[in-house]
Amino acid sequence: MTQTKKTDTEPAEEAVFLRRRVAELEKREASAVSLNRLAFQCIDRLSALVRAFDGYIYVCSQDYRIEFMNEPLIHRTGYDATGDLCFKALHDRDAICPWCVNDRVFAGETVRWQVQSPKDGRWYHVVNTPYYNEGGALSKQALMIDVTDRQQDKDALLETREKYHELIENASCIILKLDAEGRISFINEYGQQFFDYPGTGLLGRSIIGTILPDTAANRQGLAQLMERLSQWPNRPVKIVSGTVRRNGERRQIAWTNKPIRDEYGSLGEMMCIGHDITELKRAEAELRRINESLERKVAERTSELLAKNRQLNHEIKRQKLTEQALRDSEEVYRCLVENIGIGVALISPDMEVLTLNRQIRQWLPDIDLDNKPKCYKVFNIPARDEVCSYCPTVRTLRDGQVHEAVTDTPTRDQIRHFRIVSSPIRGDGGEIVAAIEMVEDITESKRAEEALRASGHKLRTLSARLLQTLEEERKRIAGDLHDSIGQSLMVIKLKVENALDQNRRRGAKAQMVDAMKGLVPNIQDTVEEVRRICTGLRPSLLDDLGLVTTIGWCCRDFRANHPGIAIDQAVDIREDEVPEALKIVIFRIVQEGLNNIAKHSRAIRVHLLLAADHETLALTLTDDGMGFDPAAVFCRDVRQRGLGISGMRERAELSGGRFSIAAAPGQGVSIRAAWPRNG
Repeated sequence: MTQTKKTDTEPAEEAVFLRRRVAELEKREASAVSLNRLAFQCIDRLSALVRAFDGYIYVCSQDYRIEFMNEPLIHRTGYDATGDLCFKALHDRDAICPWCVNDRVFAGETVRWQVQSPKDGRWYHVVNTPYYNEGGALSKQALMIDVTDRQQDKDALLETREKYHELIENASCIILKLDAEGRISFINEYGQQFFDYPGTGLLGRSIIGTILPDTAANRQGLAQLMERLSQWPNRPVKIVSGTVRRNGERRQIAWTNKPIRDEYGSLGEMMCIGHDITELKRAEAELRRINESLERKVAERTSELLAKNRQLNHEIKRQKLTEQALRDSEEVYRCLVENIGIGVALISPDMEVLTLNRQIRQWLPDIDLDNKPKCYKVFNIPARDEVCSYCPTVRTLRDGQVHEAVTDTPTRDQIRHFRIVSSPIRGDGGEIVAAIEMVEDITESKRAEEALRASGHKLRTLSARLLQTLEEERKRIAGDLHDSIGQSLMVIKLKVENALDQNRRRGAKAQMVDAMKGLVPNIQDTVEEVRRICTGLRPSLLDDLGLVTTIGWCCRDFRANHPGIAIDQAVDIREDEVPEALKIVIFRIVQEGLNNIAKHSRAIRVHLLLAADHETLALTLTDDGMGFDPAAVFCRDVRQRGLGISGMRERAELSGGRFSIAAAPGQGVSIRAAWPRNG
């Protein structure tokens, strides 16, 4: 084999290649060193960020185990809870937090929310993000910032806003806001009443042409006002303008106008506070006229000045009379409180009786106010050693609201019932200094209510007895009809048939035989009618075979008489599970319900259910007919709406059960009667 010789240029090319390769490796090594240094710098920065983070950081696994906690969280928890369950360590709970969002985080979602920890009662803003470990396992990283102070500030801000809104709405001056176009964006209730535009009648409308006359001067004045507020935003502008009410009455209003700037510093809105100075202007004009007149004629009109002086003295005298009338009114008020037919007492914050009117002194003549008595000791016989549990005055002194209670107070010879209404009395600073108790003796009205309830119970008992008597009378009449008239008609029928047979054999005339033969169907129809009447009065099946069989017969009879209505029955109860007294009640409700469906519902399907569980025996009758509006039906007079539903309700309730009806136009009707099993 011939060996190829290398040329002189090949070693040089290899050297160049090697030098390039070495340079490339050195560059990669320098890049790796730089990346490593950058990684350590990132780790140091991240550690610094974690240490400097003004909050709590933790990482937990999908099985709620804590994998990492920063120092502030360890300090807040009290120990390093790494490896413990997060809900136990962070919130001192024994089960997964109901607000937990781990399922969303482990699905790849970043969740931001606020939670109040049951462990310390503080609010935290939480940011949960998915966190992939070095091995690819997914964990949850949580950043928690204590925002309790911010939440409290927010609540305080909302409370301040509510107070500010209440102050504006209750202010006795006009308060409104205008946008940059001069349209009304807000007006308080006083302003609405003043201009006679209730509700939102002025909102969105230009101030020109509504409460300011539509004139060139007013339009120019509004533009100049907004220009001044734009140039000098810190200077309120005060003007006086003539306004017009809705009825055309013109009034003079003194306005104080302040700008409201938007987020860009521009004039966004204008707050206008107005006071009606019409009467003041009139008084000022009148005063100027009088002064001018006095200045012109002071020399020659001394007598007029004396007359004015006399008039002034008269006014002073009238004012004194007015003050005396005011004092007399106060005396009348005291006299009214003293002689009113209900008790009035003034109670201090430590439950001391400060004053009593005549009525309470008549009820409790032994109270000595000089001994500073406690109300719970002197208002009860025997005296109590502590505040009454029902006392409304305690709540009034605590929260400043009006409270009332009805008490059963023992006296020397009986229990008296009092209705107590407690109202606060506030000092100049708004603090509660006492409470007024208005005490009304309602013993007689309570006794009247009890007597009325007893009378109602007797009436229900009488109604139940009346229904029972009615059923017994129906049963007796049905028995008499069946045993007497029914049997007599059957005998007549048999005799007619026998006579007809004898005449036929004897060869009687065909006309006589046909006449007697026509009597047989009439007699049979009469027998059937008697049987129908007996069944309507009291079906013998109910006494002979029981309720379950009778309901089945009733449903078959309904199908036969109303073939266009399908009826489904489900009787899931044994005969011995139905109390004897309820059988006729349930049958009558079924009978009346099916009768109403046939007459009024226009239904095509009916469902009847009779079932029982451990506590209740229930009957449900539902149809898919035209339905009705219960409110419209039950508000009618009883004579107009009929007795069907009322009768069913009365039977159910008088037998110890509950009756309800669900109906709506076009959605059918469902009635339900239920009785307790133990009753």
